Amino acid sequence: MKRAGWIGLTAAAVVVACAAAVVVPYAVGEERPVPSTCPARWGSEQIGGWVPAAADLDEVEDTLVPGEPVSALICVYPGQNAGTGGEPLAGSRTLTDQAAAMARDLAHLPVARHLPGRACTLRGGLPTNYLLRFAYPDGRALWVGSAEEPNSCVTTTNGTAETPAYIGPGLAAAYREGVWRLPQRADPCAGVPGRRGQGESLVPGEPVEVLVCAHGRNGDPRPAPSRAAGRP
Repeated sequence: MKRAGWIGLTAAAVVVACAAAVVVPYAVGEERPVPSTCPARWGSEQIGGWVPAAADLDEVEDTLVPGEPVSALICVYPGQNAGTGGEPLAGSRTLTDQAAAMARDLAHLPVARHLPGRACTLRGGLPTNYLLRFAYPDGRALWVGSAEEPNSCVTTTNGTAETPAYIGPGLAAAYREGVWRLPQRADPCAGVPGRRGQGESLVPGEPVEVLVCAHGRNGDPRPAPSRAAGRP
């Protein structure tokens, strides 16, 4: 009888230990995996500039989307900029043939670890938050958070690096049409998103064309921009 009781207690201890292992699946300090599906709600009161988890990938400090992902999941959270936070998921779309182009364009945007504060206009409207989940061939993934907003004043982040470049219209088109295009201003001299590396080099990369913009004085019309092709 005593032996049977001892065996019963041992079995019970094993069950408890297994239950504890299920409750605590990760060791203390262990990197948790990037979520594989769209969060049910936008988890920040900020418009754009949020991700559910930062990825542990090489070069995430230097570029928004490193490497060569094979697909991009787009999660959409529409809301109002008068009161933000907790917007529910309204839809999602997965891009495969457009993922490489999207990643390449986002990878070339200028980034920083922490962006300085900036003044934004206060136009009311209906912003839409976006989360992009880039999946890689080895099973790893990376989130990018951004938004389309009436003031065009949004931070885009991968959880480690941030960019002030506004890509909202491109994200909206990619979700609606399944086609990615990096937004371009109608007036090329009104400002452009910039290029990764511009903080370390005056002219990063190997440009193939130069656009010269001259600004008039005292309200005079601005001269037409001048272009020069070829290696500068």
